[in-house]
Amino acid sequence: LGNIVRDRVRSVLDNGQRREALVAGFLIGDTSGLSARDLDSLRRSGLTHFVAVSGSNVALFLAAWWVLTAAVGIGPRRRFLVGVVGLAIFVVVTRWEASVLRAACMAATVLGAAASGIVVDTWVAIGVAASVLLLVSGQLAVDVGFQLSVAATVGIMLGSGMFAVRRPKVLWATLGAATAAQIAVVPILLLHFGLVPLMSPLANLLSAPLVTGATVTGALAVVVGWEPAVGVSSALAGTVLAIADIAAEWPQLGLAGVLATVGATAAIRLKRTRALAVAGIA
Repeated sequence: LGNIVRDRVRSVLDNGQRREALVAGFLIGDTSGLSARDLDSLRRSGLTHFVAVSGSNVALFLAAWWVLTAAVGIGPRRRFLVGVVGLAIFVVVTRWEASVLRAACMAATVLGAAASGIVVDTWVAIGVAASVLLLVSGQLAVDVGFQLSVAATVGIMLGSGMFAVRRPKVLWATLGAATAAQIAVVPILLLHFGLVPLMSPLANLLSAPLVTGATVTGALAVVVGWEPAVGVSSALAGTVLAIADIAAEWPQLGLAGVLATVGATAAIRLKRTRALAVAGIA
């Protein structure tokens, strides 16, 4: 069933255009239709995680799955169990990517507990998911995708509320989550790639709603084969590619740049050094 779904996505979105290839990346993590230049732009702009299918994709999939199971009259507790089955199918569709395994195991922990009448928080969920995955497949410990996925998730859980008092709430919550995730993965990015995209949170803030829209309309196009939905999804993905192309030229920080940024941030927070730090940054 997973292969049937995957083939359906590729058949609807396989016309050689980079925009539709990116939509396939959003849906199933298939980036084979993207050029090396596009993939490098996504990496340098900090947007690669959108095509390394992860938590947001799992959430959208489960939302759609929830609607479908509600329509056929399945009770809440059974829907939790059916949701776990849906997650298994989704993992196969996306070819067992490390980030998908992490997100799916977290979701399965929550759904399985809910089916038993138990409420678990996100810390329990990520603890169970990481522990089970590493026990089953120890090589994930050195997998870059798994390291980034776990670190980013923990970062979001710890720091997504850093701008909670600011309004508009949706805007600042998105920026807070992107910033927290970026800070958490800095050591891993430096270790494996030697560079960190400084303005990644801004690129993510601009891209996140577009990716969500492209994913939803792309999924609709795959299910019903509606051509206008393909067009809308493709246009949104094209805008994301344009953002990636622009953001790829923004500063990339090495270790010295990261340390300087941390120092400047600390200096700005102190009244005595704020003016000097702002002048230096400018």
